[in-house]
Amino acid sequence: MLLASFCFVLTQANFLFLWLMPDGSGSPFWVPIWFSNGIAPLLVRKFGKAAMAGIIIASYTTETFVMDMPVMNAAVIALANGLQAGLVYRLLVRLTGPDLRIGDSPGAVVRFLAVTLIVSVGISSPIGTLAFEGWHSPQSLITWTRWTLGDMTAFVIVTPFCRFLLSRETTPLSRSLGEISLALALAVLVFCDWSRTIGLPFLPISFVLFPAITLLAVHAGRRATATVTFGVGLIAAGMTAAGFGPFAAWAEPSINIFLLQGFLIALGVSGLLLAALTHDRGVAHKRVQATLRYLDRLVDERTEELHQANQRLHRVICYDGLTKCYSRQGFIETVEALPDGGEPDRGNRYLLYIDLDGFKAVNDTHGHRQGDALLAELAERFLLVSGKHAVVARIGGDEFVVASEHLFSRQEATALAARLIGACRHTRNLRDSPVEISASIGITVLNIREAGSITELLDRADTAMYSAKRSGRGSIRWVDEGPAGDLSAAMI
Repeated sequence: MLLASFCFVLTQANFLFLWLMPDGSGSPFWVPIWFSNGIAPLLVRKFGKAAMAGIIIASYTTETFVMDMPVMNAAVIALANGLQAGLVYRLLVRLTGPDLRIGDSPGAVVRFLAVTLIVSVGISSPIGTLAFEGWHSPQSLITWTRWTLGDMTAFVIVTPFCRFLLSRETTPLSRSLGEISLALALAVLVFCDWSRTIGLPFLPISFVLFPAITLLAVHAGRRATATVTFGVGLIAAGMTAAGFGPFAAWAEPSINIFLLQGFLIALGVSGLLLAALTHDRGVAHKRVQATLRYLDRLVDERTEELHQANQRLHRVICYDGLTKCYSRQGFIETVEALPDGGEPDRGNRYLLYIDLDGFKAVNDTHGHRQGDALLAELAERFLLVSGKHAVVARIGGDEFVVASEHLFSRQEATALAARLIGACRHTRNLRDSPVEISASIGITVLNIREAGSITELLDRADTAMYSAKRSGRGSIRWVDEGPAGDLSAAMI
């Protein structure tokens, strides 16, 4: 009953404009906007069959008690109004989705207009005309046209306004109050009586509202556009009913209502299409932006994965997996990154090239697994003996190099070499083995600038190491640096 009362109030609102008309100038059919028909599909969406029943009851009550229509005719028109609301809603759900997305895209707008026009022209208007005039009356075509235009004006002006006003639009109306106020003020200016007083009682003056609707549709969004279109419809209908504006000046009420409705439909369709197009492009832009953000995240993730893979690869290349010391490549990169030359308070840098004596016998006697364990143990001892400032690397099967600083003389470098040889004795892995391990060491001053490259220094130290190895197990030999290519080894 409450819903039926609400629908009855909406039905009475259809005739509000008649109160504004001068006495005797209008007719009971001067209804430019059927508000109840414009809101009816949204009521069906909200309340279902109860809304259809309320629409039928309200329409029947209005036609019977307000307009003194015969009971049978009133019942036919009431059923037509209820059927129209339900049919429009069902078709829009099928074509635009359950949320009635009538303004999401130009295609949705076209489907909305097609549904409302077909239902109005093909069902409700013929039934209403038959109930009012009968098809034999000369006024039948006028009644049918008036009914259709009244429905379409409501669908174009009222339905989008109510739909977008209740929707979850991201752009609030408060952000567009300036544009809305200017557009409505322009509508008041167009439809007041100033044009007649200065000799401009012609229709084109109303066209100035189209640029305003276009601007709103492009910049302010669907809700603001629908609000202004609805406001312009009320202003235009009210002022025309009162006898003001270009439409009232152009023709009598029985004719100017058609001009007014045509103008409002054109204005509403233009605003709805432009707003839908802008919204559709905005949604597409947001999707593109979301895609770009996703791609950016994907690139960042892949870049991080590649960075981590490069780090893992760098560790594989620069570190020896068995001994956890530097590899040859890692040793070269680390030493080359050291500052050139030594500092007075930090002594000189020396390069010690170590080759194990007797290691082949370990592999032959105890196997490669025991040999690998011995290499790992010796590397741990070399690191401990060389100190935290030294760079220790395994550059061959049983070959190690040590780049050490904080050594202030050849004697200290030789002493370090002796401690490295001593570290090869009494290993855990050879505790009960008759095989003994020692080392031959070649030493050179670590001066990359003089040698030209770290590879050249390694070659020099390697030459000195082989000279020491030829002199016997556990030997140390220095490289004396003379003219380029003149290398002589001094036995210690």
